[in-house]
Amino acid sequence: MRTTLSCLGLVLAIGALSTGTGCGSSGEDLMDVQVPWGTVTPTLRVTSNGPLSPLIPASQFTYGVIGTKVVGGRTYQRLAGGYDVPAGGTLTEATPGTDVWIDGIGTDSVTIAGLATHNALGALLPAPVTVTLDEPVTVNIHPTVGAPQTQTFNGTLGTGDTVSLTANYTMSEEGVTVQTSMGSVAGCRHFTGTVSVAGSGIPAALQGLGAAGEIWYSPTLGIVAAKSPDLGTLTDLQDQKDWGTPVDGEVAGRTMAVLDATHTSVTFSTYDRVGELDADMCVHAKMLAEVRWANDTDAATLGEPDPTLFRAEFNGGMGTFCWGGCLLTESPVSIFHPEDNGKGFKFWYAFISQALKNEYVEGGSKGSSYEIHVSKDASLPPIRVTMRIAYALPSAASNCAR
Repeated sequence: MRTTLSCLGLVLAIGALSTGTGCGSSGEDLMDVQVPWGTVTPTLRVTSNGPLSPLIPASQFTYGVIGTKVVGGRTYQRLAGGYDVPAGGTLTEATPGTDVWIDGIGTDSVTIAGLATHNALGALLPAPVTVTLDEPVTVNIHPTVGAPQTQTFNGTLGTGDTVSLTANYTMSEEGVTVQTSMGSVAGCRHFTGTVSVAGSGIPAALQGLGAAGEIWYSPTLGIVAAKSPDLGTLTDLQDQKDWGTPVDGEVAGRTMAVLDATHTSVTFSTYDRVGELDADMCVHAKMLAEVRWANDTDAATLGEPDPTLFRAEFNGGMGTFCWGGCLLTESPVSIFHPEDNGKGFKFWYAFISQALKNEYVEGGSKGSSYEIHVSKDASLPPIRVTMRIAYALPSAASNCAR
């Protein structure tokens, strides 16, 4: 039983994250926000919906990098998956779950050196476990379609017992569309395969036991769906948030969410990046929201959301930049998701570039916040919202003259 989460951790980590994106110049002319979503970054936080195992008492999981681990003189990122993250909380090593030590995030060839579980995990795992691989294993996550792949992970538990996991997988198709809690996701790689475990650290009942499963991986969003009847796994993408890393005094953050009858609003605020008012009120922030109906049929046939039932707001400091909601502009193409283009879908945008110079007090702090808040009436069909904010960190050099 103790290896079930380890198997899932290795399998899901293989394709969970990709690469970071660069940023533009500093100053008033901030980086462009009207560009495609880009690849998955190490600063991404992903929420998945659905169970990984009947033995794990949760149906919502959060994934992301929580630090680094040095193994054999090489630095690996700790890609963690955990549950019971409280609302507004942070994924850390105290979160029940597993972190996999992985290098090569951002490429189609990732190397794994081991893993560790966090805390006791109930019936699944009564005590934390660490597995260090005898040799790091490099995994190809973009093989030739139809070409079988085999990877074997041989490791040693902290107790000295051995464990071996063998994964046989095939990329059965590429460029496919899969339905998720985030709506349809196009451009995915579809993998099918099996995993089996053995070793002195494996209970006799699990020796040689194989489990079949499927994974859908998006180069821009990571793993967006996975299922294994043998393991009781049926999970998919629910939302994503990524604040990136500051570059030359600038930050660009992005998020995706679906609003439905239960979750009727989403707020994306610069304050949430580090819990501080760290946006320069004297430099224009750029904010872009892209809206489409989450269901593909709705996205191709329905018109603009009723403005009395749907609202996109851009706020800053203590006020708002567009009273009563910002105007939406229709487009036949997606800026953030070019894989959706050419399918007859409609998209709507709201965009501003604004600062808060009138709130600045001479000699005072330049720190403030910018946010995008989108809400809908529960009666409307599900709506997918993608947002990006680019802003400058407070600087003595910024010009606050009105």
